[in-house]
Amino acid sequence: MLTKIEERLKTGTIKNATYFGSGLQFQPPYVVIKQEPDPVGRGILFRIIAHFQSLQIDWLDDYLEIEVMNLLNNWETTTSKGNSNKLMVDDYVDIVVTSDDLTISKEMVFLMPNVAISNM
Repeated sequence: MLTKIEERLKTGTIKNATYFGSGLQFQPPYVVIKQEPDPVGRGILFRIIAHFQSLQIDWLDDYLEIEVMNLLNNWETTTSKGNSNKLMVDDYVDIVVTSDDLTISKEMVFLMPNVAISNM
């Protein structure tokens, strides 16, 4: 699913997208996708962390609030096993963080519920 989300995000205006831990480093703007278990067991969480240069706060907000929402919220895709998965926005972290590479970042969290519907 990480690969599918990465490919989907690359159809937007920011082509520099990768998953957390890949070792790839980009110049800003770029997006990191981090997969983690939902602490309350609803499914899998995907953090979409957007990084922009420090003076681009308005672009950062627009990218997450408009573009990422349009690309991923209620987006359905089919797995190689024929199961349908749907992402739903779960959280929006409205805190601007300065990262180690001096970019600013914010994140939006999407939930992929445990329930998978077979297309068979």
